[in-house]
Amino acid sequence: GVRTVGLRKVWPRGVALHGLDLEMAPGQISGLLGANGAGKTTTISMLTGLIPPSAGGATIDGLSIRTQMNAIRLSLGVCPQLNVIFDTLTPLQHLMLYGALKGLGGEALFQASTRLLSSVMLSERAHTCAGASRAFEL
Repeated sequence: GVRTVGLRKVWPRGVALHGLDLEMAPGQISGLLGANGAGKTTTISMLTGLIPPSAGGATIDGLSIRTQMNAIRLSLGVCPQLNVIFDTLTPLQHLMLYGALKGLGGEALFQASTRLLSSVMLSERAHTCAGASRAFEL
């Protein structure tokens, strides 16, 4: 599960999160709802390690976001709000991005990405931006 205790984020322009205490039970689906500016994106950004908290802390499955983010990232998934394909990235860059999010790096990441491209017969389009394929959809 996820647990935050006094999770707080302060930017030079003001407080983005005022000290969140929250528990999300393991094995359940949870969501964050609130008005614009309520701190939803800031909270998720801290829980995923994109930004550090100013105060307080959080654990994910008992692992601290302050000291164990590499281990936490191995258990995280990605679910973009709109589209998982970014027009300006190539197939190779997409695979390397998602592989890096799952903890791969260096040569292992590159080899896994090129192997996957080959397995779906996209090797010859590995360096073509995804948005370029829209011209072929007409």
